[in-house]
Amino acid sequence: MRVPLTEGDVISMFENHGAIQHDLHVRYKSGRFGSDYVDKKQVLPHTLDFVRLAEDLAARLVLLDLDVTVVVGPEKGAVVLAHDVARYLSLCSETEVIGLPIAKEGKDSHEFVFESGYERFITGQRVVITEDLLTTGGSVRGVISAIHANGGTVMAVGDLWNRGGVTAEALGVPHLVSLANKLYPSYSEEENPMLRARVPLKLSLGHPQPYLDEHPDYPTVP
Repeated sequence: MRVPLTEGDVISMFENHGAIQHDLHVRYKSGRFGSDYVDKKQVLPHTLDFVRLAEDLAARLVLLDLDVTVVVGPEKGAVVLAHDVARYLSLCSETEVIGLPIAKEGKDSHEFVFESGYERFITGQRVVITEDLLTTGGSVRGVISAIHANGGTVMAVGDLWNRGGVTAEALGVPHLVSLANKLYPSYSEEENPMLRARVPLKLSLGHPQPYLDEHPDYPTVP
């Protein structure tokens, strides 16, 4: 049996793949700003490490004895995580656990929809949501709403890195399982000191465009 990963192991894994950058000015998917960026896309290609993360997350979910039947991951990176977690849960329970993607209704929306008729797998089921990074939990709340709208019950949320101090209570779920909980400061647009100092916004990381659409003269760096 593998030794469970510590938070230090998880952070080292991200660092080893160049997935953590500091001293930046970035806008996160949540709409908040910060100087640190965790780029989970740099970990995803490394299959052995990514599977290790997924299996460790799944093992922690097994200990909760939730009798999970479906795992749902928001589009892109968390979809792969959902499938890997569902596979591990299937092997542990010797019963198929379905792994499903869920898509955003719009590029910067927190509303989600099941495509390809996948909502048929949700009704009456016990569901875990997987997410790669948590900052405010806005996307996860959108996924929770979509699952409830289709008759599913959310048993837990599992994530690789909770960088925003999000809690199970704040999400309205019974359990939140996070492999890492290291916090990085983030700021709303109104309280962000880097905006006031006009520190250039990084174009190639995060989600800068919604802010730049409203402030086209704001300085940027590639």
